[in-house]
Amino acid sequence: MPTPGIIEFSLANVSVEEDAGQVQFIVNRIGGSDGAISVNYATQEGTATPGSDYVPVNTTVNFASGELSKTVSVNLIDDTLVETDETFNLVLSNPTRGAALGAATTTATILDNDTIQIALGQTTFSAQEGIPAAEITVIRQGDTTGAVGATLTQTSGTATAPADYSNGAIAVNFAPGETTQILQIPIVDDSLLESTEFVTVNLTNPTGGAILGPQSSGILNIADNEPSSNLSLTTATYLGTAANDTAAAVKISPVDKALVVAGNFNNTGEIRRLVNGNTAPLSTTGLGGEVRDLDIDRENGNIATVGTFGVRVLNSTAAATNWSQPGTFDDVAIANDGTVVTLTESTDRITRWSATGTELGSFTLTGGDVRPADIAIHPTTGAVIITGFTQATSTLQIPFVRAFDASFNSTWETWGFSASAVTGQNLGADSRGVQITFGADGELYFLGRTDGGNNVFQRDGNNITQPLATNVEVDQFNNFSGAGSGSFTFHARLDAATGKIEQGQFIVTRLTNGNANSFSPNSITADEVGNIYIGGSSAASIENRGGRTINGQPVGNYTLGEMAVLTLTPDYQVRRIWTPLTASSDGDGSKGRVDSFAVGNGQAVIFGTVEQPNVATVPGALNPNPLGGTDAYLATWSV
Repeated sequence: MPTPGIIEFSLANVSVEEDAGQVQFIVNRIGGSDGAISVNYATQEGTATPGSDYVPVNTTVNFASGELSKTVSVNLIDDTLVETDETFNLVLSNPTRGAALGAATTTATILDNDTIQIALGQTTFSAQEGIPAAEITVIRQGDTTGAVGATLTQTSGTATAPADYSNGAIAVNFAPGETTQILQIPIVDDSLLESTEFVTVNLTNPTGGAILGPQSSGILNIADNEPSSNLSLTTATYLGTAANDTAAAVKISPVDKALVVAGNFNNTGEIRRLVNGNTAPLSTTGLGGEVRDLDIDRENGNIATVGTFGVRVLNSTAAATNWSQPGTFDDVAIANDGTVVTLTESTDRITRWSATGTELGSFTLTGGDVRPADIAIHPTTGAVIITGFTQATSTLQIPFVRAFDASFNSTWETWGFSASAVTGQNLGADSRGVQITFGADGELYFLGRTDGGNNVFQRDGNNITQPLATNVEVDQFNNFSGAGSGSFTFHARLDAATGKIEQGQFIVTRLTNGNANSFSPNSITADEVGNIYIGGSSAASIENRGGRTINGQPVGNYTLGEMAVLTLTPDYQVRRIWTPLTASSDGDGSKGRVDSFAVGNGQAVIFGTVEQPNVATVPGALNPNPLGGTDAYLATWSV
């Protein structure tokens, strides 16, 4: 005998996340399916509130003849309140055409997705002796309507209280609506010469219904600010072959802290990954042509490199190529999302590539005889920064730094003055941009060269008639008194959003008669707290050269163009290290260039090219002695 059947829910209970959008219920028709029937379904309030937690319904579902199952739904409201899990019911009623009801009620449980989390804003914080206090950022996530709190405590690591910092529990209190708190840990400025030290910071004891987020523990690094006449190399070695070898770039991997160098060994481009200068390479990867530059993704450690082989992006171990494109490129930079920008200096061409190697766009620099020298990309915004110079006339070179957004729209330019503006101010010394980079502190750093004291770097970068108000002059090694022609260094920290010169400084050496002499720039970077690291080639003589030592031994004899490293505090006031790299035993002096500088995680690394030995090496070095021809040179020390 035909029967319309029984109508019931398939499940007695259904659970769903609050942010799912809706919850679905299956209504089954069992025991018969003859004829079309319908049944009402409606929500019934439980602990969940209609209109606040879900949208109430009261409607009808229709079954065609022979139809056995229907799905109905209720829309959910994703609020920001921190709540317990809540429920409501869905009830069937009033079946038609003689159909019966079976299990007519089902319960929906809404699983709350709102928790109040209190966490550190980052896992690593940095501070420098000489500042009153380190700033620790704490954030609240989730519901912001109530007051919550926690406690920040410190545990001594290599930094100890009260010698290096003031220890004590710090209350973290968020008022309703507050999402960020900046706490201060007082820093002690002692007179000891120390490496960077650390203290562990921890969040504990959340209150007000909050929980601790996954970033509840972090490290505060405290950098020293005392000057030293002694450079203490941890490792130092020659790298290469018996033929000519040259360095291109070095970076520190964020994944395994390996030193990643790009060099041309016997004129063949390679990537070598090393633990240090005393241990055989972890890996060696041939590139199939001359390598000219290298950069590393600060998030995942992917390696971007360029040269006559094109552009090539490898994974963090250099064991596999993620993507490559042919061509000839001179400079490369990679952002945190994997976006790559390349520069071909001979054609003034800038190209942007996606994280998978698709060309996203390119353009050519304009403005006369433009000669770009380096490129950088903002790690998070994708803004592109380019430096170099224009050959404004046959006898005048004018530096520039130009910025472009992610779509290559021009946003600002620093220097880049016209020839008439420069000569009108009697600033005729050739000047160039050499390098542009983002330091480990996220700030933008510029390295430039000028051939005389009457140069544009002494003026405001946007107003050539005004002196550079932020120029930092400490002593005779920062001014041009007695200078003739030469090769002098200017370096600066720029506001990446505007190009404003936040601080700048010149570097000169001094002849025995007191006149200013040359210091030629090669490389620049900065650590997490803003200490600046510069590599260059020096003429006679750096400050206190006769008193400089490497690992306790006096530096060797002077020669023109000797490799030298310089480190400065973030305020540009203190030269912590200024040392030529000539070995103590070298009677003829050594010369070369510091092609690349990298710093991070308490370690400084240089990769350079030695044109005349001997540079300083350390016991246990991979290659303590020159290898023949020009040699690449790798050295590390603690900071």
